[in-house]
Amino acid sequence: MSTRVAPDVRRDQLLRVAEQIFASRPYDTVSIQEIADEAGVTRGLIHHYFGSRDGVMAALIKEIAPERAPAVLSTDLPLKERVETRVNQLMDVFQSHSEAWLATLALGPNLGPPLSEVAEELWERQYLIWQQTFSDVISPGERTRALYTAYRGLNQSTCRLWLNGELTREQARRILVAAQTALLEQVGPDF
Repeated sequence: MSTRVAPDVRRDQLLRVAEQIFASRPYDTVSIQEIADEAGVTRGLIHHYFGSRDGVMAALIKEIAPERAPAVLSTDLPLKERVETRVNQLMDVFQSHSEAWLATLALGPNLGPPLSEVAEELWERQYLIWQQTFSDVISPGERTRALYTAYRGLNQSTCRLWLNGELTREQARRILVAAQTALLEQVGPDF
């Protein structure tokens, strides 16, 4: 007689298996059947929980949610402290979900709907938090959004190098802190 697994536990198990598979190979080469085989379940169970391969990946992206990332920090804190806190907290989130993060990042501009919508929603929430955290040195607007988008690209590239072992965490942290501080202090106020 097999032991029945609680739905939330089973869902998490399926996501962990999918995360490992997606992190090891390009997204387009992974099938629902492969995830099911690796998890020791039927393909129908994957469809029950996630609907499709895109649904599995969307669930992984949602796992790296802003609720686990930095919240708005007070502008009473020194700028450097806010930057360091945000960088450290984001790196903690990326490290704790490194396989899913690398799998979603690997899709880059090829991330299509519904995945692109989920990812952009998360980035938009983080943009609004970033904007509020640094509202004493930047103003809302399209230029500020462009500044954030530029930093986001640097952040993604740097964290990819770190998570792939090409940089240490400290090296990546130093790059991100220095770049974000320079953008906020030197570019943001006049941008």
